[in-house]
Amino acid sequence: MNKFFVNKAILVIATLSFFSSCAEKPINRYSMQGFAQGTTYNIIYINGEMSITQAQVDSLLRVFDNSCSLYSPNSLISKINRGESIEADTYISECVAIARTISAESGGMYDITVKPLVEAYGFLKSDTNANVGALGRETIDSLLQYVGYQKVVITNNVVSMPKGVQIDLNSIAQGYSVDLLARFFKDNNITNFLVEVGGEIYASGVTEKSTPWRVGVDKPYDGNFSPGESLQTVVELKDMGLATSGNYRKYYTDVNGNRVNHTINPKSGESVTSSLLSATIIASSAALADGYATLMMTLGVEKSIEFLKAHPVLKAYLVYSNGTEYKVYEQ
Repeated sequence: MNKFFVNKAILVIATLSFFSSCAEKPINRYSMQGFAQGTTYNIIYINGEMSITQAQVDSLLRVFDNSCSLYSPNSLISKINRGESIEADTYISECVAIARTISAESGGMYDITVKPLVEAYGFLKSDTNANVGALGRETIDSLLQYVGYQKVVITNNVVSMPKGVQIDLNSIAQGYSVDLLARFFKDNNITNFLVEVGGEIYASGVTEKSTPWRVGVDKPYDGNFSPGESLQTVVELKDMGLATSGNYRKYYTDVNGNRVNHTINPKSGESVTSSLLSATIIASSAALADGYATLMMTLGVEKSIEFLKAHPVLKAYLVYSNGTEYKVYEQ
């Protein structure tokens, strides 16, 4: 199965009540669950009839997977990274454009060209415990020459980037796939729905009870591998995207017993060590929330708070540790 490397603190849909209406035109709740991108998806929509099928959703996600999956050697992004194609599709072009905005705002602390470093650390291996560990300074410096978001230019879907530079959309593509499904629902005149793929969410309109969608965020502690079992908080969503990124589920231990986090600082090339355990971002789209949540993990607590204060349009829920207890910053 084609899949993305899921670096996310999984979110749980917290509203699962059933409802039936006695109105003249019945308002029904439809739900579907499936597998995509190496993870699961859950969709709930409110409508008078089942006008969207799971087959349609699966087809759309397969098309997207064939475009943006790093794990498929035949995907379009893989071909571009190997220099076999210079033609991007709309999915890749839009993802790169969104990522570029976040990169520019953060001074390059968010960067989709970190793939050579991520690969060198071992985070893209199918056996994720194999050969994962700290890199030497010489190795890091040799790879940093290929890192820099400004090295990737896409004009009219034509990709231009130096040899050796590779695009890694894992930090934004899953959120974008949520937005893609949301767009599909709206194009089919469905305005009340919730789409979740691998923990990234977009909630539109309201539930069948005319209340906002409610979403639970897991507590970010080591060993919490059961989404929904232990919640940190519950947030309400309406016409917004939400994503959480964290290092408490996706990290590895090298041969010397050192913890190696999957978040890579694109400036230093080093695995990020931080007291920030998870970052939940609410933004106008799931793709933006996805990218900004990743950025928070790269910046760490203090710089994340500074960035958020300069971008008040973003809503955020940061969980960090002072060594003895959890702390929360909320915006």
